[in-house]
Amino acid sequence: MNIFSLPIHHLGIAMSINNFTNFTSEKSVNFDETQGVSTCFEFNDLYNCYIEYFTISGRALNYNPGFHHICYEVTNFENFVELKKYILLNRLGFQITQIEKSGSKECNNIVFFYLKKFGVVEFNIND
Repeated sequence: MNIFSLPIHHLGIAMSINNFTNFTSEKSVNFDETQGVSTCFEFNDLYNCYIEYFTISGRALNYNPGFHHICYEVTNFENFVELKKYILLNRLGFQITQIEKSGSKECNNIVFFYLKKFGVVEFNIND
């Protein structure tokens, strides 16, 4: 199984509240109550995926500004279970959050992992 062959859903970019407010002044903003952050999704034609801009607040209060994570698409819960087994059995990383309903309309059920030699990844489970 190759995690990095999964389709990319979005790239997550952390922004200070002031920069986020200035950047999104004329854009659609959503507040994710689960994570305690404001988000703004824009589709990027160059990368052929969404860019998620989110505030450094709530769960993200201690994040540094800039690139934070890549979110990969997982087709269903059964495929996620297999992916999780693969990650844990091969000691590639560990799960950071439980599966939870995303607070944004662009995502479904989400879960975050930390992968060794890579960093934080999010999986968007389309179930």
